[in-house]
Amino acid sequence: MLMIKKSKTRQGRGYSGLAKVMTIMALLLSVSTGAWAQEVIPETLDFTSNSWGIPSGSTEKTAAENSYTSGGYTITLCGSSGNGYYFSPTEPYILLGKQGAYLQLPAFSSAVDSIKVVGSPNASTSVEQNIYVDVNNSWVAVSTPTTGMKNVTQKYVIDENYRAAGNIYFIKVDNNYNTQIKKVLVYFTPAPAGYTVSLKDGVKDADKWTVKVGNGDYQALPLKDVAKGAALTLKYDGTKKVKSVKAVKKAEAPHLVIEDKNNYFGIGNQKFYFTEGETWTQAMTNHPENAAAGWVIYNDRLRFKPDVYGYAIFIIRSGDYYIIEDTILSQPIDTSKTYMFEGTTPT
Repeated sequence: MLMIKKSKTRQGRGYSGLAKVMTIMALLLSVSTGAWAQEVIPETLDFTSNSWGIPSGSTEKTAAENSYTSGGYTITLCGSSGNGYYFSPTEPYILLGKQGAYLQLPAFSSAVDSIKVVGSPNASTSVEQNIYVDVNNSWVAVSTPTTGMKNVTQKYVIDENYRAAGNIYFIKVDNNYNTQIKKVLVYFTPAPAGYTVSLKDGVKDADKWTVKVGNGDYQALPLKDVAKGAALTLKYDGTKKVKSVKAVKKAEAPHLVIEDKNNYFGIGNQKFYFTEGETWTQAMTNHPENAAAGWVIYNDRLRFKPDVYGYAIFIIRSGDYYIIEDTILSQPIDTSKTYMFEGTTPT
């Protein structure tokens, strides 16, 4: 928020006339931070159909390293000696084994935050696997190993040192069992929330002010999604005198932080805005930034979307254990409790 003070001094003091231009930095502007969380939708590599052209059926099993393409992405499969991989057409999945076998993912243009691997109903409960990168022809594990793929979705949070765009990731089997993979879900690191630059309410000639970012074009205020540290140039095209421009931090509204522990759901910690004394339902009505971020009341239950399988539900965890639903929605928000995401339900 920018505060504009008009000069009351005689002609010649302050800035008067047309096109007064001032350059400031968004870093110095304590502009109001955006509350618009981006929906986290994973990139999905789907192996429930054989659009990839992978050898189909156990009689076609091969250990040869080969690449396969579908939907604009190319993967590479390689089986271990004496074992191999194939596409199972009956209960669709890729069978891949055993120790040392890998599925090489394509390079992505965005930083990867986490990867989920969806197992099949017939998969081993003992297979060990992890995510790796190849550093100077040596395997480097970049997540925490898991055991078992039978009816589970294993999540691998990528080490922060290996999240850069363009990295090549390998899903590699680490013991003498086969893995069975139905889907691979790749979650990208969300872009940081930008800043909103606006004029203080009540400023006269507000429509005469424009702003540009860097060498871009002048635009009307308010301007959203301005990167931290960006150079801003303000221009006033009115006839009033302007004494100064003051950048002021607009205090953020009260909010809860709902924790996505270890980024399990791939959505990160989320804010829920409210005013003291409001119920959950009132907060949804009175603070549109909640709905804009992805909060919904669905079937009398407060949820946050979008987990790929449904809505993530958050529950109270300090002393109690219940979902925010039904009668609880009409109760004032209890700020003494700690909240976190826990579980999903289908939409």
